Amino acid sequence: MLKSVAATLPPMFVGPLARSAATTMVYRLINIAIGLVITAILAKSLGADGFGVVALGLSIAFMLSMSAKLGLDIYFMRMAPQYIETHKWALLNGLLFFSGALVLILALSASAIAATIAKVINADNAIIIACAIAPLVALNSVAQGILRSIMQISKAYLPEFVFVQMIALTGILIFASRGALSPGTALFAYFIGWSLAAAVSWLWVLKHWPKAARGAAREYNWRAWTGASILVMVAGLGEFAFGKFEILALSAYGSPEALGYYAIALRFALFVTFPAFALSSGFAPTIARLHAAGDQAAMMRKIILGARMTFFGAAIASIAVSVGVTILFPWFGADFSAATPLVIILCAGFVALSIVGRPMDVLIMVGAVREAAIASAISLSISIVIMLALIPVYGAVGAAISTAVSFAFHAGLLAFLVWKRTGLRCDAFAPVSMAQASGR
Repeated sequence: MLKSVAATLPPMFVGPLARSAATTMVYRLINIAIGLVITAILAKSLGADGFGVVALGLSIAFMLSMSAKLGLDIYFMRMAPQYIETHKWALLNGLLFFSGALVLILALSASAIAATIAKVINADNAIIIACAIAPLVALNSVAQGILRSIMQISKAYLPEFVFVQMIALTGILIFASRGALSPGTALFAYFIGWSLAAAVSWLWVLKHWPKAARGAAREYNWRAWTGASILVMVAGLGEFAFGKFEILALSAYGSPEALGYYAIALRFALFVTFPAFALSSGFAPTIARLHAAGDQAAMMRKIILGARMTFFGAAIASIAVSVGVTILFPWFGADFSAATPLVIILCAGFVALSIVGRPMDVLIMVGAVREAAIASAISLSISIVIMLALIPVYGAVGAAISTAVSFAFHAGLLAFLVWKRTGLRCDAFAPVSMAQASGR
């Protein structure tokens, strides 16, 4: 039956990219389902202020990991197909060792400095635990980027999606059953989950490393790799920082409850973005391979397909989330109902973001990293101005507006740069005839 249904679809809606995105989407749905259970337990057990501390800790961990991995996870996806296609196994081996060693050193250093500062200012112990999570997140992210370059996406994402959330849920349930659940113990459960995920991810890297590369020497081009990966990091900084900066700002200018309301609203609203990030898992390596092969028409078809998948998926998800939170939030606690308007604001921004698919991936994979970095710097600057203008006055509502506007503006700017650099539209409403014309 499924084959007969697939036969009625246009060719661009089936194939490796669609299957990859669908498989990854299933894993993300499982991840989200487990995450919602974790959110429900934490919200009911810790309240808005305790949930806010957990969200703040995770934001710190992810921001430290972002600075440590230098964009090497994305850069690897761009360079690996080129090295494999041209049989430059020594450079591939060198990039592997360079990425793992540099990220480990930078992550441990950044985490040690952050933990020391937290200790000096007498921050909550949960924040110190969050600093210990950062190196694990960074190492796992780089391993996932490597795996996406050399093997099937469904296998590559299994460790992160399954292990982290399931181990975290198990730990949180154990602590809750013993009456010992706190922001610190919740983050410790995440620490265990990320430890296992990082270990398994790197074991999979070694297991699935190309056989032709295993006997080759290592050759380094570390200056070019470092410079390019830093540009990739800057390019992705805007998309990565939106939401996390608002959490940091609310911790400074808002109340603990406002931080909790925004954090839980963001957690649910991010469900709307899962079609885009599910697509990204297979989209970026596919675009890199097609660009390296010079297949402009096929690349355009994938870009249009990706935009349509993300837009229609996000539109449906936004309706489901907006309705669902009106039922779930009162169950978490009467005070959590204040987060419902925040979810609607955030969903609107994420749907606007999804219209153009994944323009960041397109820019990076076609070598326009500098343009993407400039766009990120512009968007981040505008976001900070909006955030500082709104959050001190409007609190959590201001944070939600800042996040929604920042994501939407950044996506629009990136889409414009894709068109300027390649002449290709990347929005969901681009006609398929554009792909056919680009192949002539």
